[in-house]
Amino acid sequence: MDQFLDQLLNYDKENIHENNLKAVRPYLDDPDFRAEFISTKSLAAGGLCAWVINIIKFFEVFCDVEPKRMALQAANAELAAAEDKLSKIKAKIKELDDNLAELTASFEQATKEKLKCQEEAESTARTISLANRLVGGLASENVRWAEAVESFKIQSMTLPGDILLICAFVSYAGCFTRKYRDSLMNEKLPEFLKQQKVSSISHAVSRSTLEIEIN
Repeated sequence: MDQFLDQLLNYDKENIHENNLKAVRPYLDDPDFRAEFISTKSLAAGGLCAWVINIIKFFEVFCDVEPKRMALQAANAELAAAEDKLSKIKAKIKELDDNLAELTASFEQATKEKLKCQEEAESTARTISLANRLVGGLASENVRWAEAVESFKIQSMTLPGDILLICAFVSYAGCFTRKYRDSLMNEKLPEFLKQQKVSSISHAVSRSTLEIEIN
C-alpha cells in the first residue's frame, strides 16, 4: 500500500503515455465517473477517481501551457540576447560618440591653428611687401644721398668760415632793419669781399646760410 501511494504521489503527470490516455478516456466520458458519486460507494475508490480526473486535467492544461511556457522561455532568451546586444551597441555608440567628440575638438583646434597660421602668413606677406617697398625707396634715394654726401664734404671745408661770417654779420648787422641788412648782404658785402687780397674768401661764404640768418 505504501509503495502504491508513493507511486501516486510521484506519478510523472507531465509525460502520460498515449495508451494510458486512450485507456482512461472511456471512464472520463462516463457521467457516473465522478468522485462524489463513487465516494458514496467507496471512499478509497472516490479518491482514486478524483486523482485520475485531476491528473488528466493537469496533463491537458500542461500540454496546452507547456508550448506557451517554452515559447516564453525562448522569448525571454531572445529578449536577454537582444538586451545584451543592445547594451553592446549602446557601449559602441558611446565609444563612437567619445571618439567623435575627441575628433571634433582636434578638428576645431587644427582649424584655429590653421587660421592663426594664415593670419601670420598674411602679416608676414604684408611685412615683406612693406620691406620691399622700403628697400626700393631707399635704393632710389641712394643717388641723392651720394650727391648730398659729396655736397656735405665740400660744405665741411667752408664751414668754419661760414660760421665766422654768420656770427660777425648777426653780431654787427642784426640790430638793423631787414632792408638795410639786404643791402649789406647783396651790395656792400660782396663788393667788400671781392676787394680783399685773398679772393677765395668770397667762395667760402655760403650765401644760402646768410639768407636764412637775415630772414
